[in-house]
Amino acid sequence: MCIQVYVHQVEGLMCLLSSLLPGWHRYLSLYWHQMRQLPSTNPSAHEALVGGCFSVARSTNSFAKVAVDQCIEQTINRHSKSHGGLIGFSRDPGAVHRWVMTAHERAAVAGACHDLVEDEDCDPTAMPHKDSTHSRMARDEKDREKLMSRLAEFSHPFLGNDLLSLSTGKVCSAEVTQDVLSSHSKGTAAMTQFIASRLQSQAVDFFAPITRLNLKTFAGRKPSAKKSSRTAAITADRSLFGRLLVMAQSRSFDLKLLFEHELGSVPWSLANADGSPVKTPKSKLLLALEKKVEPLESLPPGAAVIVDAMALLQCYSSAPPTFGSLSEQVFTQLLAYMPSTPPARVDFVADQYYVASIKSSERSKRSSSTEPLRVSVQRADQPTPSQWKRFMANGENKTDLIKFFADHWSSTPALLDKLGLGRALFLTVGEQCYVFKAEEGKTVLSRNNVSRLACNHEEADTRLLLHAADAVNHGFQDVVIRSPDTDVAIIALGSAHSIPGRLIFRTGTQHRTRFIDLTELSQKLGELMSSAIVGFHALTGCDSVSAFSGKGKAAPLKQISAHPDMVQAVDGLGKHPVADEELFSSCERLVCALYRHPSQHSVNSVRYRLFCASTSCSPQRLPPSTDALRQHVRRANYQAFVWRNALIPKPDLPSPIGLGWIGEADGSLSICWMAQQIAPADVLSLVSCQCKTGGCSSMRCSCKKASLACTDVCACTACANPFGSAQRTATATTSADAPGSPALPPPSDRQESDSDGNSTSSAEDGSESDYGSESDLE
Repeated sequence: MCIQVYVHQVEGLMCLLSSLLPGWHRYLSLYWHQMRQLPSTNPSAHEALVGGCFSVARSTNSFAKVAVDQCIEQTINRHSKSHGGLIGFSRDPGAVHRWVMTAHERAAVAGACHDLVEDEDCDPTAMPHKDSTHSRMARDEKDREKLMSRLAEFSHPFLGNDLLSLSTGKVCSAEVTQDVLSSHSKGTAAMTQFIASRLQSQAVDFFAPITRLNLKTFAGRKPSAKKSSRTAAITADRSLFGRLLVMAQSRSFDLKLLFEHELGSVPWSLANADGSPVKTPKSKLLLALEKKVEPLESLPPGAAVIVDAMALLQCYSSAPPTFGSLSEQVFTQLLAYMPSTPPARVDFVADQYYVASIKSSERSKRSSSTEPLRVSVQRADQPTPSQWKRFMANGENKTDLIKFFADHWSSTPALLDKLGLGRALFLTVGEQCYVFKAEEGKTVLSRNNVSRLACNHEEADTRLLLHAADAVNHGFQDVVIRSPDTDVAIIALGSAHSIPGRLIFRTGTQHRTRFIDLTELSQKLGELMSSAIVGFHALTGCDSVSAFSGKGKAAPLKQISAHPDMVQAVDGLGKHPVADEELFSSCERLVCALYRHPSQHSVNSVRYRLFCASTSCSPQRLPPSTDALRQHVRRANYQAFVWRNALIPKPDLPSPIGLGWIGEADGSLSICWMAQQIAPADVLSLVSCQCKTGGCSSMRCSCKKASLACTDVCACTACANPFGSAQRTATATTSADAPGSPALPPPSDRQESDSDGNSTSSAEDGSESDYGSESDLE
């Protein structure tokens, strides 16, 4: 039975090596194959092995058997050796032959002599086994305790459904999980094929190279560097825009009708070459607004403090050694924000992370520079990952971390005295909110659910205002909001007239902290302008809505401030979840004014006029077409609607699908840039290919390179790019990465200055990071 178990274990090891280290199982497969055939090739050897003749007992002690080859080394080979061994013994072949052939006789003589002189009291058969001595058992017990202690520090592998590393808690990605779980079956198939082709049929040479399965494991591979939007622009097809114009003119096509289309897979005034939204420095808007009030020298005593949780955690360049020490450090830091005398309150407000999020593109951009690292947070002594930024780039990690804070704070006695009586700490965990207090007679902090603050807000941007209003309603006259995000300040400014207390926005850098009285600023602006600034910020660019290329924030703000009709137009954004035609017409006239054509009411007309007046063809200099602007207004209106409902715990929000976004197969959202084709059908028919080979599957195909489907005009054969495959690209696409490079790139000199004098060379240059750029909460 033991030999059968041994052969079975060899088979399992061989399957593992076949899937992960194929070169290592070559000779092991031969050995296993021969062992399987042993009953027929050598029955007597097989019977001996089945009978247990694969080990030797040299004493009567239990568990004292050794392997046969080890026994031979300890007896025959040891006794038959001469001084110096075979090396230097003799150069005479006959003498060497006689020395080898008489080895067993010499070993027998040496063994007999050893038995004659051996002391009877030192009989090895009467001696206890070395592993059963008291000193050895004591050492083994200490080793066992160390091992159990170490295993207790590992992550529990059965708490969830994720496949994770026991030592670090890192969670496998979906690709790695699939490969690891299927490694045994794939290794078995590879082993079976190896034996059949190289040992049984011998159709393949035994020493021929073995193909690797290339399965992904925990070790992973270094992610390949991603091309920037500028690199994508350089490699894009620069001639399509000009060719379409030439084709239209050669067929006497109306250019005005041509400019009703974007002539590219994305609108260049709103999107970059990689399909990401154009960004602009959001902080310029807050800097322009805060000039209207004097900054506060210090914070008022006794104010409630509302803290952006993720902004604080993102400030850490490296975390403390364990999650428990991180939890205590964050707790201590929050207490430092509290007034020293009760009543005192601090709210630690975190985001929620949904798959169907309108911020999917922004979060993808933030994590594009580094691959997110998934780690399951389970215990206080679990080490924090050294790559903290990669850890914080994963939404599930941040959700687990906040849950861990709640559990750790309510179970650590040392935190009870730190908080003290009369002070409260609020923490949001998912849709729930908990308050931690120190109560007499208890050894740990009490943790109570606050039902009035339970909400379904995805972003902490709006949830911060909900907590600020709750603090005012419970006796606090002043509320300090600590966040580096301009979005939070704008939402608070729009809600200031609805909160009967003073809102103070704490922002800036570590060496230049600013305290802005948003209530006073709202009074200076007036209720209409304070409300309109919410729609203006959404329309001109935020995290979820793209900006207008080269327009910035300060110059458009100055422009609309001088025109009450423009203020009324942006104030209409977000009043209803769906933008009607009247609201779109008002926004279209405003965009025409932003592009220095206030007398025009159609952006299509402005596009044509700017093109005719320009000496160079610069697509990003043109406003978006009416079709692209309509999608943009829908997104801005939806985002403004979310912001205007910040004081409602559970607002009834419609699905974003169809309101500027489209749903993906995995449940996520992507931006719908356009709802019509990139060019008129008559012009698109002029673009054709002559592919004779390749089936139009490579970028050599002119239609595929232009993000177009092949038509009957094309002379291609065996086409794999039929009509309809580019329907998504022509109607609602975020980028052209599926077929290749974008069809219409921006001009070679993409770097330019916006109306505020800021460089907007690419998505990286013009965007504002929510964490670490405006403020350092440390």
